[in-house]
Amino acid sequence: MFQNFYPNQQSNINELQNIRDRIDLQLRQAQQFPPQINQTFQLTPNQNLNDLDGKIVNNVDEVKNTFTLKKTLFLDKDTTNLWIKDTSGNIKTYTLTEVIELDEKDKKILSLQKQIEELKGVVENAKSDYRNVNEPIENAKPSNVSTSITNEE
Repeated sequence: MFQNFYPNQQSNINELQNIRDRIDLQLRQAQQFPPQINQTFQLTPNQNLNDLDGKIVNNVDEVKNTFTLKKTLFLDKDTTNLWIKDTSGNIKTYTLTEVIELDEKDKKILSLQKQIEELKGVVENAKSDYRNVNEPIENAKPSNVSTSITNEE
């Protein structure tokens, strides 16, 4: 009765058996020679330990609470503070100052002002030495030389 419904039942059974035999063969081969799996996981694209990441923050608490995968620079937008946090959580704090590059005229002016101040010092020293030389002896300031009197008999 079932043969009427499944005329190719024997061929289907043979086909299933062949499939099972091939699966068993592949499993035996896989157990004998396990495949080598070389897979790496990249957390961030093109990650390099020398790369530097940056972020603007409001305070140092945000720096402490931020997880970093590489050196990260944090800049406070309200003050001149700068923090660098590495992957192990160490934080270094810096203060920024503006450096204004001087042009040649400004450099010359500063150089001349410095020379004027040096010359003022030389003139003041010369005036004080001149006064000491020209003052009468009774008005002269006592010198730093000490004298001692000894009695020899």
